[in-house]
Amino acid sequence: MQSFLVQNVFPEINSPYPFMRERACALFYAFSSLDLDQEASALAWQFVCQGLKDPELPVKCQAAMSLEIVTKYEMIAPIVEAQVGSLLQCTQTR
Repeated sequence: MQSFLVQNVFPEINSPYPFMRERACALFYAFSSLDLDQEASALAWQFVCQGLKDPELPVKCQAAMSLEIVTKYEMIAPIVEAQVGSLLQCTQTR
């Protein structure tokens, strides 16, 4: 299932369609019980960060929900803690 996320779900964050970007974040959230290896968890972190910077509010909301999942990976948690301020700025709407 990890390869499915990496190959099919994570690339959808670059879709020109906001619905697909939102669904990609929702799908990642739905599979939150998966244990990802180090490389996949790094990709998940990039995926969530990109979702938080998305101009569409539904995408940002789903990415923010996924942030909780990403922090469970030991490698990512310290990065999130260090970037909490910038992450909060990403979630502000204009």
